Amino acid sequence: MVKTAGIIAEYNPFHRGHRYHIEKTRQLSGAQAVVAVMSGDFVQRGDPAVFDKYLRTKMALEQGVDVVIELPVTFATSSAMDFAFAGISLLDRLGVIDYLSFGSEYASEEELIEIATLLQEEPEEYRVRLAQALKSGKNYPAARQESVEKILGKEKAEILSHPNHILGVAYIRGLLARKSPIRPCAVLRKGKGYHEKNGGSGYASAAGIRQMLRSGQITEGEYCWEEDIRKKICLEMGNKEGIRAYEQKATVSWEDMMPALSYELLFREQDLSVYQGIHPDMAARIRKAVENGDDIEELIARVHCRSFTDTAFRRAFLHILLHIFKEESKEVPYARILGFSETGRELLKKMKETSEIPLIQHPARAEELLRGDSRALELWKRDMKSEQYYEQLVEKKGGRKAIHPMRRRQIYHKKEITPSLL
Repeated sequence: MVKTAGIIAEYNPFHRGHRYHIEKTRQLSGAQAVVAVMSGDFVQRGDPAVFDKYLRTKMALEQGVDVVIELPVTFATSSAMDFAFAGISLLDRLGVIDYLSFGSEYASEEELIEIATLLQEEPEEYRVRLAQALKSGKNYPAARQESVEKILGKEKAEILSHPNHILGVAYIRGLLARKSPIRPCAVLRKGKGYHEKNGGSGYASAAGIRQMLRSGQITEGEYCWEEDIRKKICLEMGNKEGIRAYEQKATVSWEDMMPALSYELLFREQDLSVYQGIHPDMAARIRKAVENGDDIEELIARVHCRSFTDTAFRRAFLHILLHIFKEESKEVPYARILGFSETGRELLKKMKETSEIPLIQHPARAEELLRGDSRALELWKRDMKSEQYYEQLVEKKGGRKAIHPMRRRQIYHKKEITPSLL
């Protein structure tokens, strides 16, 4: 039986730190195959991905992933907890995953498990302290961290101030909730931090790269990893689409989506709290804050408050734009295969025997495979519409001609050379 590790990721965009994570995952777990559940064209922070999911799939396959499966947009744009639970649901239901690998700033698996167990079991002391912190006006993340500090101490609570730790804890909570046999595997990050921009460590963060891409600095040669990224894009995209996307900055951003959001907010008068992640108090603030000509940062500044994070508002705006309504269940009802390697081809054969959910390799067959499951069909149609919208945005930016989702097929990648970003 082939040992298989699962990774839940965005690869927005893929970089050397991600390759390091894949390599360490294989080393620490002994896995012969890696399955990545990846966000599609819109991501968890409430933003469009800088590059489409097909380019990011190619990058992942080239650098060591064996199967890439899309996390439906409804869950890919959810809060950290819902994002994690959905990703765990998908991996667990495939029936072939032995390990779940995720990045850690410095915390061990044991420390993360201790925190996750407290948050998942919610003993009386924790519930009381959380309620008190929320009542004092703190937003949920701050209230949660304060409550953990009172019970487990400041050092353990500090773990929850790092984005990767928050996701790691959420992943473990998902495994605990499902009583899953999948074992957690924490990989210590390389680099100075989540938003590292410079190449001093050789491992710039995805956030730093996105900032460079959108500011145009990717072509200035200031960072030591710039040429590595350019070579990687040239290799993957035949020196056409990908490198043009970098150099011409044909990357999708909120600036491209603001006209559509403005329309939704000005002309649609339905209750905004029907959308996923929007509390009635958030809905009221949004309605009061809308003004003509806003860019996304102006709008975020106008709705800013102590009760909700700015990222929660970004997700709220994205859900309004994409018509993502409240979704109670975190169970993912299908697995959309975006790409696979030669090893992945064999693993997919095994998945067809073990998976609880349909494997969708050809979008044109999706409705046939999902027939009789109205929820799955609704989620699938939202994925298709979201992809179409993203493709239209890319074409409008001059990146390339839009491709209809139904004409897409999964990407096959045969590793004929040793993967390298150097």
